[in-house]
Amino acid sequence: MSIAESIVDYCPEITITNTDSLPAGTGCQYLLVIESPYAYQYIAKRWLRKLPQSVKRTERIVRFGAVPALQPIAATGKQSNRESRKEMHHGLSSRSQ
Repeated sequence: MSIAESIVDYCPEITITNTDSLPAGTGCQYLLVIESPYAYQYIAKRWLRKLPQSVKRTERIVRFGAVPALQPIAATGKQSNRESRKEMHHGLSSRSQ
């Protein structure tokens, strides 16, 4: 399998198990995983700093650096939970002074 076909961009819907048994992947952008029989579920195998030359048929590479930025929801007039919590926090702190 070619490397380009095996790359999966990380998204919150992906479930990756076994990451707690791996050493910290400081500086690593890729995670070599084994495909499970269930959709969007993978088993962590090893952290990678660069792409390997090849992977096995059941292996995939999860890429963490290509996560798209969230778009603001200003067009709907709604606030994100973070913005509303920030306003509540600042409002409470200014009243208590």
